[in-house]
Amino acid sequence: MSIWSSIGITSYQPGDLVPDDLEGLAAWRDLGRTRPLLIRPDKIGELASFLLDRAEPGPMSDRRFVMLRQTLFAAARAYRTTDGRELVALDDATESSVRRRLDELARDDGRALLSLGMPLALAEHAVGEDGAVTEDRARALETWERAADAVEALASRPRLARRLGLDDMLRGIDGTHALVATLELYRRLQLAAGRAIDDLSAATIGHHDFRDVDDAVATWRISQGDAARRIGVALDGLASRTPGLDDAPADLPAEASYDGSWILPFSRLGQRVMAWALGLERPTLDLAGVGAAWPGPALYGYDDYEEEPRAAHALLSELARDDGGPTGLLLGSSEATVLDDLSVAVPGHLLEGDRRAYVTRRSDEFGSYLGCVGESRRAGILARLITDEQQLVGPAWNLPGDEAAPGDAFPATFDEEFDRLSIEGDLIDLDERGRLPLDELAFDGRAPGATLVICGDGEDLRIAERDQETRRLAHAGDWDPMTTFFGD
Repeated sequence: MSIWSSIGITSYQPGDLVPDDLEGLAAWRDLGRTRPLLIRPDKIGELASFLLDRAEPGPMSDRRFVMLRQTLFAAARAYRTTDGRELVALDDATESSVRRRLDELARDDGRALLSLGMPLALAEHAVGEDGAVTEDRARALETWERAADAVEALASRPRLARRLGLDDMLRGIDGTHALVATLELYRRLQLAAGRAIDDLSAATIGHHDFRDVDDAVATWRISQGDAARRIGVALDGLASRTPGLDDAPADLPAEASYDGSWILPFSRLGQRVMAWALGLERPTLDLAGVGAAWPGPALYGYDDYEEEPRAAHALLSELARDDGGPTGLLLGSSEATVLDDLSVAVPGHLLEGDRRAYVTRRSDEFGSYLGCVGESRRAGILARLITDEQQLVGPAWNLPGDEAAPGDAFPATFDEEFDRLSIEGDLIDLDERGRLPLDELAFDGRAPGATLVICGDGEDLRIAERDQETRRLAHAGDWDPMTTFFGD
């Protein structure tokens, strides 16, 4: 067992000792009453910390740990095995105390395993065997998160965090039921994530409609598989401490990807655990509660013909955060020269580290120019616009904080801003040098050798020919905001 091996309790029996040492042990202990525990002497500190419900051996300043360890060493005698190992046995009184404490901790662990049943059952009730969500998506997400919390809480208990393995869970009926329920929920949540990704894919090409923004956000959150990934990480930790599974830890991605590629390594982990459990060939181990269908190499993912899956992913991510959109203003300006390949360098801080820019063509009385914003900020601004529209407040409804009369029609301001941020521009990747290609963008000043001004305009950037921007700024200098807002 993983726990017992971690605290030094071996499977050696008195008959495994060399004859002289066996005779000495028989003279010291009554071998006919209870088979003595044979313990690795280098694990006495681990045994002491486990008995004290600690994650690891304590420092020398830990008085309880030091005294218990000294007590165990004082009660121990060393014996040699026929294969050349040295083990220790404890005297009758000390071993009796150790066994009582181990039984007490085992009962406590059994209660913890039993308590997993309710959150796992409720979470499983919210998703079908094929991954179809069977109740309100937002409520299902909350139920799944509580189940993941419960699994993590068990795996992170102090004395179990570094020691509990999957084989330990199979020592009793409560642990077996908990492992089967955990594996089945884990399987279903991965299928649910795949189905959610399919829904998002269909929605981006007009083949699926969400009820409202909350439904779209909940679907995106399901596609991220947060509960499934948390349970997977916990299972991977248990597997790493399980004989037969500890040779090849899973390479689990730290974050979910928008295309669903994160699902496969988590699915392979679940299948590997199932194969290990089936290989034990225990008659009392019933794995019928775990379905046979796991996500395979044919991954769920966005349709090849859909438009901008990354943009949809970024938008729903921002809507899920619900923190009011991007913070901070884009300020400052610089000049850049257009190279012969029609590319220009945009200061990295103005794109806030993004490698993709959303670019729109604009014009005023001074000429045509480009509006530009990093991919992440664009998603944040768009999310804030949609949130304002849903709440009937904010710039989308002209007057911040004022409620608008309910109705089907969006205000003109919302329509204009939504179109500008969603369909009027293009998402353009920076090249390997970090420069913005201009070859498909038509505006004044797009020519090799031209000098462009790139300036932060608060929410986004303006990229304009230098002389044009000079005229624009000169005109702005004549504008009196006091007259505009407060009259003569």
